[in-house]
Amino acid sequence: MRFKNKKIILVSISTALMIFIAGNLLVKKSDYSILTTSVLAMLQNVAEEYAPSPPDLEIESVSLVKTGEPTNSLNYHKYESTVIIHNSGGTLANARVTLNGGENQKTVLVRNTDEGFSLAAGESYIVRDYELLFDGDYNGGSAEMNINVIDKVDIDLSNNFYTAEFYEYSPKITGITLEEVLEDGTLVLGFDNSKFLDKRHAYEVYSVNAINIDGDRRFVETSFDEEVYQYFRIKNSLDTLNEDFDFVATTELDSHFVELGYDPFVESDATYVYIKAINPQSGYYAISNVLAFSKRDSFTRGEFAKIFVDYAGTTINDSGFSYFIDIPEDDENYSYIQTLYNKGVLNTTRNSYRPSAIMTRGEVLETVINYYDVDLKIGKGAPHFEDVDEDNQYFTYAETLYVTGGASAFSEYITLSKPASTSYLRHLINEYS
Repeated sequence: MRFKNKKIILVSISTALMIFIAGNLLVKKSDYSILTTSVLAMLQNVAEEYAPSPPDLEIESVSLVKTGEPTNSLNYHKYESTVIIHNSGGTLANARVTLNGGENQKTVLVRNTDEGFSLAAGESYIVRDYELLFDGDYNGGSAEMNINVIDKVDIDLSNNFYTAEFYEYSPKITGITLEEVLEDGTLVLGFDNSKFLDKRHAYEVYSVNAINIDGDRRFVETSFDEEVYQYFRIKNSLDTLNEDFDFVATTELDSHFVELGYDPFVESDATYVYIKAINPQSGYYAISNVLAFSKRDSFTRGEFAKIFVDYAGTTINDSGFSYFIDIPEDDENYSYIQTLYNKGVLNTTRNSYRPSAIMTRGEVLETVINYYDVDLKIGKGAPHFEDVDEDNQYFTYAETLYVTGGASAFSEYITLSKPASTSYLRHLINEYS
């Protein structure tokens, strides 16, 4: 077919030349220019019709595989990329082609022949093991992959680019905590921004209370002005970042004021907040863990028994006589209270249980430590809590909590006289179960 096309071109050109020569001999000089223009136009049309199509290289896809972690000498994550290049145009032969991963990434020469790079029309080629580096101080960012034909025409440059995304799971903004709650309800968040002091960063706060965020969570408390604020620190994830959070811009460097317009400690739905730091030059970003604020709750001593037995997975044992005179056998919580009594973990200095009284944090702490038969200890340097001295009835239990490593969630104030919450109870059970 290619030979036939060549014959057609040769015949056409020969015919045109014969016409041109004959015309040059026969026509008058005044008509010469008209004839010349017509012949040249015909020759140009023939050449354009049978000229080969220019190539059109495009990056079809990029996949990343992590191959290395940051080190003390090189604070970068290493990735190997697999790049699929496709030619949507005409055949490319022996061209000089380069591949680059964007700013601060290396440029490599792509070759598959001794003379350079060739790729037939409609064919694809796979570039393997192209190394990309990603800054170890950040969680996410992108590399703008670019394929470039140096010495030949690439008919469409708009498809020569592909964005490859990085994401590292361990939050790079550390130490996020609730530092204070202002009188108008504004939350003051603090965090460690030491990694980002050498360059100016844009800090953003995101919050939402209409969804549920899953993930590993840890109970945390902040105490000030004789108030206890409980919340959870949840490990952030790519799924969380893709949720529909509200955005609040801020410019503070090491603390952020979050004005929600409502009190998250009285709302039925939990409120989730996290911080993002963005490098305006590279576009790389770092994120914090998510803080989850929820409604304060409390429970009576009767309700406590049921919550405790259910969460700890304790087998019901309501046998024996009823010790407490204010807990009849038809009480809805009788079996749970009797179970804890039979376990020997309830205070029996008096024979009334007071089921309708609000359970305090000190009472919960004493019960949990007794239930799990933790050895009571007082560590060196006691007291370790500002509000629990040696005269406090729960002093030994508070010190045991500190010595056994269960106090990391609390501040210097543990407020044992305050009402206990379900989160507080579950945290203590988790610490010792």
